[in-house]
Amino acid sequence: MPLRRLLAEPDDLPRIVQIENESFAESPLTTVLFPTGQSQESQDAYVKSLLQQWQENSACHFVKVIDTDPNDKIIAFARWYIFVGDDVKFIKDNNERQNPPGANEAVANAFFGGLLRIRIATLGRQPHCCESRLAAELAKISLLMSLRQTSARFARILSIGGEEQGQC
Repeated sequence: MPLRRLLAEPDDLPRIVQIENESFAESPLTTVLFPTGQSQESQDAYVKSLLQQWQENSACHFVKVIDTDPNDKIIAFARWYIFVGDDVKFIKDNNERQNPPGANEAVANAFFGGLLRIRIATLGRQPHCCESRLAAELAKISLLMSLRQTSARFARILSIGGEEQGQC
């Protein structure tokens, strides 16, 4: 199972959403966030919102891990926000945040809004990096540790134009 870490592409988003949904399906939080489950319509809306974010928010970056044997299937991904330079303008406050399509609004506001409030209280609009998602096929879950290590290095390189300086 030779693995490769690559920058994701927009066409990868449906698979990324599938991996994210499968990875968190058994979480008690997921059943509260999405009490009626996640319909195909809500998943399609999520893919569409991620694509829009990809196109409009240069602070958002996706990394994928593919299994090159036999068919280059995406088996894991990480989503990073790298708020440096002009990209600090993409730091959202709670009024700009949107809940995932199909989510229980009250629970999503409490959970995701709470996470955002903590980040804003801690970092404000200072330059920083934030790993937003990290997920893998359940059968490949041991890859998460190596993906976490390599995606941190990726974030540093990407945020400073290819030179490893500073910290994220």
